[in-house]
Amino acid sequence: MEKKLSRDEIIGVINNILSAKGTEEEEATWLEQLSVSVPYYQEIYRIIVTSKEDLTAEDILEKAKQNHSPIH
Repeated sequence: MEKKLSRDEIIGVINNILSAKGTEEEEATWLEQLSVSVPYYQEIYRIIVTSKEDLTAEDILEKAKQNHSPIH
């Protein structure tokens, strides 16, 4: 199991995804890192793919956190 990333590392991974310069293998690794570190990683990915806004990695992380509603 991979280690959980720090907030700064998560922002770095989101920036990597936003740059769209990685190989398919690198992108798969980045998504795996997010899935291990962030319970709402799917929301992060959804925002990246569907947002019409010009958001920074920090904006995306915060927006995903706000949209996340854990199951109780």
